[in-house]
Amino acid sequence: MTEVTKTQTKTQVKVKPTIFISQDTLLTMLYHVKGATFAQIKTVTEPSLKKSLFKGNILKESNSNVMLGFNYENIVNNARVKDSIKDAKDVGVDIETLNALMAVFNTSVEEFVPDFEQKEHGWARHGENPYTGKLSRIVMEHRDDKTRKYVQVWILNTQKPVYKYKDTGKILDSNELEEMKTFFSKKGSNKEHQGLKKEIFIRDYSIKNIKQINMNKINFCIH
Repeated sequence: MTEVTKTQTKTQVKVKPTIFISQDTLLTMLYHVKGATFAQIKTVTEPSLKKSLFKGNILKESNSNVMLGFNYENIVNNARVKDSIKDAKDVGVDIETLNALMAVFNTSVEEFVPDFEQKEHGWARHGENPYTGKLSRIVMEHRDDKTRKYVQVWILNTQKPVYKYKDTGKILDSNELEEMKTFFSKKGSNKEHQGLKKEIFIRDYSIKNIKQINMNKINFCIH
């Protein structure tokens, strides 16, 4: 086998297959996801802007590593335990000492679960999975219109978003981007409610705004 052939073979192995699917097929796939699952998604949304020449004329493209099918209360409570352990270590208290204190309550630091409770979602709710009859941890639906579906994700990390003009597809240059940023609407934060040093970002994306999702080493392009 020549060097060229070897290189081509390695390249071919790394290429992920791409499958084009509809929004309905994506929903069906998500209903069949079992347990917490890692994925990469590409979304195209309209950024929330104050009244300006940019409002309604800009699209935001984002690529994020996310988790699907998670238990929100569990991940926040686990993060609270980690924060508490780190705080104890920072002031010189070791885990053995903490566990000795926790033994009074017949538990350990690692097993202790804080009492974080998720607030009721303002405009959406977990929709029923038609294949199991149970509430889906992934698919959300609008309270006023069940046909409006959303995908709830835990944002693990995200690439720098790209902003484009809706009509031409032209990417905003640095000056335009800085000007547009002055019109960003203030985003709410769950950090205080979560009681964490670093906020866990949960997002609900309209199924219509998800353009690509990578799961189980397969790229799915949604049309």
